Amino acid sequence: MSVSTLDGLSLDAEPKEVQKARFALWNKRTLKSMGNGFLTEGTISNYSNNLSNLKSAFENISEHTANFPLRNSIFEYESLDSFKGTYDDIANDSAFTENIKPNGLHRNNLFDAIKRYLAFLKWQDKHEAEYQKFFELLKFFVNQANKNADKRLNHEKVSPDRDDRFGFNDSYHLSEGFNQVGPLRFGITFCGNGQISTVQSTFMNTDNWLNIAVSDSDKSKHLLKLQVGWHINHVPKGLDFNGFFNVSVAHLQLENTMPNCWVRAIFDFILDQHKQYIHSSQYKEEQIMGSNSEILTYANMLEHVHNIVFHGAPGTGKTYLSKGIASYMTGVSQKKLGKSSRFAFVQFHPSYDYTDFVEGLRPVTDEDSGEMIFKLYPGTFMEIANKARNEWERCSKEVKAKYDEVEGNDNIEEDVGKEILKRDFDETKKLAKKYVIVIDEINRGDISKIFGELFFSIDPDYRGESGSIDTQYKNLHDDSYADERGGLKASQMFYVPENLYIIGTMNDIDRSVDSLDFAMRRRFTFIEIDAQSKESVRMLDGDGEHTYDSNRVAKAKKVMAAMNEQIRKTEYLNESYQIGASYFLDVVDPEKDGLLPETQAYENLWNNKVGSLVKEYLRGRDDFQQIYNEIAKTFDSNAGTRVADAYSVSSESNGDKEASLQTQDKEDNDVD
Repeated sequence: MSVSTLDGLSLDAEPKEVQKARFALWNKRTLKSMGNGFLTEGTISNYSNNLSNLKSAFENISEHTANFPLRNSIFEYESLDSFKGTYDDIANDSAFTENIKPNGLHRNNLFDAIKRYLAFLKWQDKHEAEYQKFFELLKFFVNQANKNADKRLNHEKVSPDRDDRFGFNDSYHLSEGFNQVGPLRFGITFCGNGQISTVQSTFMNTDNWLNIAVSDSDKSKHLLKLQVGWHINHVPKGLDFNGFFNVSVAHLQLENTMPNCWVRAIFDFILDQHKQYIHSSQYKEEQIMGSNSEILTYANMLEHVHNIVFHGAPGTGKTYLSKGIASYMTGVSQKKLGKSSRFAFVQFHPSYDYTDFVEGLRPVTDEDSGEMIFKLYPGTFMEIANKARNEWERCSKEVKAKYDEVEGNDNIEEDVGKEILKRDFDETKKLAKKYVIVIDEINRGDISKIFGELFFSIDPDYRGESGSIDTQYKNLHDDSYADERGGLKASQMFYVPENLYIIGTMNDIDRSVDSLDFAMRRRFTFIEIDAQSKESVRMLDGDGEHTYDSNRVAKAKKVMAAMNEQIRKTEYLNESYQIGASYFLDVVDPEKDGLLPETQAYENLWNNKVGSLVKEYLRGRDDFQQIYNEIAKTFDSNAGTRVADAYSVSSESNGDKEASLQTQDKEDNDVD
């Protein structure tokens, strides 16, 4: 932007210059449609120049200036209260308003600029409580830093405990949540024992590395200057950050009861950088992926192949990973994913069929007769496919309209026509929002019965209109089905658009991947998630929303690795029978058993989940007791439990029961 911004202000800038820079920053953040034209950066620049010389610009239009005193610059009015009366006088001056019509000064006229500044002051007034809270926090930070410096100078001991160092001592009477200002949560750190030994050793900071640090102090270590901006090692990618915003502490006038323009400017600057950050691609990756960088890899793969299936041992985080990918691709946080219209989740089972997934008749009550009737409703897949289709077609029309100069030209050469189609397709794909459906336990359903004729359309090679088909209920399609229930019109054929992506999950031990028909394998890319793979183990490290105790995490990884190795080398078992990390979340997650003593947490894990799963693995084996104890002892030796000792196999236990049943079956067969 051509007008000045906060990071370009000098330490000796006058208050009106600070206010002008704040106005520029606010406009930069809130550019939007205005009147018959658009509020542009050039317009804002003209506004600022006119407003900087308000009195002289006004005198060129009206002779009534003497009736009400005007300050030389509008930026000398720092609050709504100070400006409202002047604005009313200007608005009621007919000599002024009659000479600012569009045929005079056009839409970039002085009155538009004045109204824009009034809107800025109203916005400031609306957020006054936040400015005041920030002012009190900043005042506390500077005063406490100086207080600590005085103690150090007088050889008084500054309490080294955490409360005093971080500014949360009860003697300051700080209310709960005092450091939460608007969307920002500030931390305060004072250098050990109160000594400001280096630049930035005493600072205020937000959760995202935005700092207010000490850039200069006097001989007694009292604060002289502050620098506001990102930590030098943590500047997010792609932000409009040209350098630190430097402020003299004296200019802050911390002895006052109300924040001045310099204090407001610091908060504006931090808020602007924060908002840029939360809309950046880096923030999106950090929030959605957390520490799981594999999500980005698989998301890129999915965008290319359209359909993938994650398979592997139980509890390896296949569903968790799928939702992470869906979250990344749609741009919707995992917390809100379930309510998003661009995401769908289903779980297949033996009773699930075409009418649930694609479309089918549902019993409803007729509004007129009150009798039960049947109406056609779209299934989960058709519903999200049609939403994605509407988005794709909308974007396609928008792209074609952009190049409408080519439309209608019947003499386009074939090669040129292909280039145009490719260009339109590429731009539509880039513009259209992405939709994702996750099919959990995809191998537990009868794929042919569920997908029906749609098995053709989901093929990546037949996406789009070229893969259009008629569904089984084509004869029941009408406008009400499309408009009221999200189905298809009579004139429409069904197709799967390019912006719909399918993710399936399956456990290998439920049904072998090899038993799925080749038609499915050809349409999906299969990716194995091993229990000890980094995708699975990384679940224990937490994500952007959850963090766990590092010692408990390290132990959980150790126990899991040892037990899985024991399972792997057991005859007739393999990697598909290993135990995934989601089981071990119980012992690290504070919302589960993560706050219990470790021994108790691991005993609960074995008794409630892992032990019973191992029993299922070994059911019917002659060496049940031996193998079970070997796995249990491995668990004990690493977890510090005694679950193996607690389990003894009697003559009525699983092994003998199975043997007894097998003997009885043999005797029955002999009798037959």
